[in-house]
Amino acid sequence: MRIRDIRIDSFGLLKDRRFRLGPGLNVFYGPNESGKTTTMEFIRSTLVPTRARLYPARAKSDSGTITVEDQSGIAEISYGSTEGIPEILRDMDPELYRNIFAMNQKGLDDYDSVSNNDIRSRFLTIPGGESMPAVIEGLEDETKQIVGLTARSPSALNGIQAKEDEILNKIAEMRSGAESYSQLKDRSAELRTELDTIADANRVKLEDNELYSKVCSQRPNFQSLEELRAKREAAAKETIVTEEEFAEHDRLVSERDSRKSAFEAVESSLKDLSAKLPVDESKARRYLPEIEGMLLRRRESVTAPQPVPEPKKGFPVIALALVLIGSMALAIPFLDITTRVIITGVFVLLGFLAFAVWKKRPAASPVQAPLVTDTYEQDLIALMGSLGLLHTTVNQDLNVLNSLKNTLASIDMLSMRASNLRIQYMQADNDYVTFVSRFRGEQGYQEAVSRSGQIGNLDSAIAALTDNIREAGFDPDQPLPDVEYTEVDSSRQDEINTELGRLEQQMKGILDTEDLDTLIDTSYTVASEKGKLLREAAVLLISEEIVQKACSDLYSDVHPDVVTTADRYLSMMTSGVYHLDTDPRSTDIAITSEQGRKTQKQWSTGLRAQVLLSLKLAIAKEMGGGDIPMILDDVLLPFDSVRKEGACSALSHVSGEMQILLFTCDDSVKRICEGIDGANIISLS
Repeated sequence: MRIRDIRIDSFGLLKDRRFRLGPGLNVFYGPNESGKTTTMEFIRSTLVPTRARLYPARAKSDSGTITVEDQSGIAEISYGSTEGIPEILRDMDPELYRNIFAMNQKGLDDYDSVSNNDIRSRFLTIPGGESMPAVIEGLEDETKQIVGLTARSPSALNGIQAKEDEILNKIAEMRSGAESYSQLKDRSAELRTELDTIADANRVKLEDNELYSKVCSQRPNFQSLEELRAKREAAAKETIVTEEEFAEHDRLVSERDSRKSAFEAVESSLKDLSAKLPVDESKARRYLPEIEGMLLRRRESVTAPQPVPEPKKGFPVIALALVLIGSMALAIPFLDITTRVIITGVFVLLGFLAFAVWKKRPAASPVQAPLVTDTYEQDLIALMGSLGLLHTTVNQDLNVLNSLKNTLASIDMLSMRASNLRIQYMQADNDYVTFVSRFRGEQGYQEAVSRSGQIGNLDSAIAALTDNIREAGFDPDQPLPDVEYTEVDSSRQDEINTELGRLEQQMKGILDTEDLDTLIDTSYTVASEKGKLLREAAVLLISEEIVQKACSDLYSDVHPDVVTTADRYLSMMTSGVYHLDTDPRSTDIAITSEQGRKTQKQWSTGLRAQVLLSLKLAIAKEMGGGDIPMILDDVLLPFDSVRKEGACSALSHVSGEMQILLFTCDDSVKRICEGIDGANIISLS
């Protein structure tokens, strides 16, 4: 089935919309609030109606049609009617449809819909694979009940062994009194000694065979270790970042940024202070002598005497502070001596200038409002006019001029501070550039950091492999021992056991007591029961090994079609990095890569979205046979740029097998799909 045409007469806020679709990949693109979700909900509710309360709220005026085409021909499906709905969708559960065939982000993230027993047994395991975990657990429990975990664990075998030991001890006690019994007992002891000797000899062979198995199991680890060490050696030849260099880089960046912030803060304060000037700064500075002269021409009152200036007190704090700052510059460790001397000289010169100004200024006295005379007021009005300021009163004009003078003085002080901070910022930036130049710039430094991380990962992998090899009893720096498998001959043991049985009969005849016979009979019964338990335990252990080996061998070659398809999609999305691993012995879905196996709890958000999208695409293809269009609403938002390209490539491939309707507000997804042959881009804006 393929959707050919969608006509929405009225649905939510959408009115009179029509969309023509292609048979493959159709991309509905538009920003938020452009009607993507509403359009998708119209399609879902028309093809698979549901009574659930959904967005947008339903209205009696909702109407529209969807034209579909399948093997039986072309049909038109009206919203709210079941007429014309294809057979494959007619009885489908709406929740299953929305979680598999018509997903939004929430539906894509629904892990339970692909991990539940029904979906898993139908699509993700080989026939009978869903029962493997229970089978293996049952075998382990039976083995534990019969054999036990240790020699003292409660178990059937340990119990019957204790019973047999008790009976044999009683028999030995009853036989020890007969002298004729001693020769047979000595012969029996010789045979048992020989039997122990053979067992010891065989034990060496068995130990060699066990060593042979361990050597075979460790060969891949030795090969991997050799490859990792070669990669580590090659990586170490490139430039890397030490811990000290990493810390130095962070310190230089922090120092540069803090000095830049301080400089920019003072620059901002300068701009704010300049903005407060009532006239242009250059004009104010041009008339500054006239302003100062006008302020000094404060006239005496006709009737009152001129106040006597107070003598200047104290010492100019600014001058002293500038000299001290200049002296401190000599102690700055990260500046060269020439720069430190220049900075010190500038600050000392500024200090002497400040002291000279302080010496020349008159003593502080309260601002006296001059008596108004025609000449003074006319000069004041002329000065105000030259500055472009409005004349009000003499006192107010003098206050304005005094404020203007003080503001210019503050600007000068901030300018000196800004110059100093700019020098410090430029020096810090120069130190940073000098540092990263060792690595051919910031990009080279970041590449060196990346290489350092790669070396760290290689070191971790090498350490893990060496630990594994040492735990197995081998030296990772030495070659594996050369050992061969040896067949064990048990024919002599069988002969000894036969003779021992004959001796037991003779010894029984010599003793010939009712109690002894009863004990011997009981010992045989107990031995038989023990042999039966041992055989059962052997069968269970062999069965468990066979099941484990069969699962490993079978599942390495046999995969359900859905798993094969989903693995192909996942490989496309991840550029071949990850593959599915749905081992029937596990109830969890996992993925594998060169770094090992990851269960769903170890997936990142983006990787989880890739795995679930791959699985649901494959399940949808299997369930619908490629005849049910796949509807996806912004499911690629958790993907990074590389994963988006892989996902779009996979969707393009899938669209050759079933129709895809992809709704997105992502500009990058739109650009990627525009480069895909046959993709139908539909704008919703």
